[in-house]
Amino acid sequence: MIQQMKTILFSTLVATSTMLACGSVEIDPQAAVISNADLANYISVGSGLTAGYAAGGLYREAQLNSYPSILANQLKTVGTATFNQPLFDTKQADGSGYLVVKSLLPLTTAKSEALTGVRSTTPLLFAKYSGANNNFGVPHLKMMDIGKPSLGNPSKANFNAFFERILTDTDLDKSYIDYVKASKYTFFTCEVGINDVLDYALSGGTKTLSPIESFAPNCRQLFAGLTANNAKGLVLNIPNVTAFPAFVRVATLGQKNGIFIESNGMVRKATDSEVILASAADKIGKKNEKSSNYGLNEAEPILNTEVLDETELKKISLSIADLNAVIGVEAASKNLKVLNINDLYTKLTNGSLSVNGLAVKGDVSKEGFFSADGVYPTPRGQAVLANEIIKSLNEDLTAKSLPNIPTVDVAKFKSVEVK
Repeated sequence: MIQQMKTILFSTLVATSTMLACGSVEIDPQAAVISNADLANYISVGSGLTAGYAAGGLYREAQLNSYPSILANQLKTVGTATFNQPLFDTKQADGSGYLVVKSLLPLTTAKSEALTGVRSTTPLLFAKYSGANNNFGVPHLKMMDIGKPSLGNPSKANFNAFFERILTDTDLDKSYIDYVKASKYTFFTCEVGINDVLDYALSGGTKTLSPIESFAPNCRQLFAGLTANNAKGLVLNIPNVTAFPAFVRVATLGQKNGIFIESNGMVRKATDSEVILASAADKIGKKNEKSSNYGLNEAEPILNTEVLDETELKKISLSIADLNAVIGVEAASKNLKVLNINDLYTKLTNGSLSVNGLAVKGDVSKEGFFSADGVYPTPRGQAVLANEIIKSLNEDLTAKSLPNIPTVDVAKFKSVEVK
């Protein structure tokens, strides 16, 4: 295993060096600022975090409280134009459906029932949006997807229904990056890459991590496309997804006799540092089709698809480091500033973050950053992100003696509500 890790690390260093050499890029970390950015026309580029995806779905209230929406409202103080989002209308407010919290201890949820935002179930299609758009957040978007033609075409395999809903019929075969480039903008935020790791983690390591050899050229293509018209931007990197509440460390479960898992084709006791998906952790010891001992004996181990063993956790950790290194190199080559949300999430998931005297916890709670799915933020969490972006922008505006963008009062934004 150690030799494998060394090989992966060596490959990463070679790949990163190659990227720098091929482009003859001179990297100056201090040059990656946005103080000369024209903030007049702002767009947001990214995946579910950017779209406002929360509690396992995309719906109107969550969209209205996405970090780009919060940021855009504050940018009005420096003259930014209207920020349009592909909102589900008021008659389709539940959007794709989402998790409603019934209790917190234990966390109990139910799926919202009024799925008025779904126009078809086979294939799954959502209510179309037409009109001006500044928020290009597409849930489940990977860096690996940004150049794929027909990503939004429902006649093709593995199309993205969230992308399809914002496309006209004539644009269904456009790639994501070509669709974004067709808009008019002078400034952007960009958050792409989390799903390149998260999908693997949520599958218990049964899906694939995006390889750096493919991630890097896609990242280069995305940043080159976004800056083709000299637009400036701020890039968010990838947080440690296994620290999210959607994952539970075995050591925290308090099972004295151990927890049994499937791993590498065999059944064994899990180590304290290994991780179980929260959805599976909730089933431990509860009655199932066999008995009431799920996870507590060798005959009923927690399934491989619900576990991240030590090897898989190391792969995820290496992947996040590698992909964030690529994001850093490619962003610097286009003079884009990187906001290290990995550090922010680490502070949150290690306890709580104090924001203007208010404790924002890294859990699913009434004071929590995370929504009911244990992955995506609540409106309060989105406000925290928006403030971090504003602070980063203000560092450069202050250097130019320009007026600062006001931050928001995160206490005014909802966290988890029990209904």
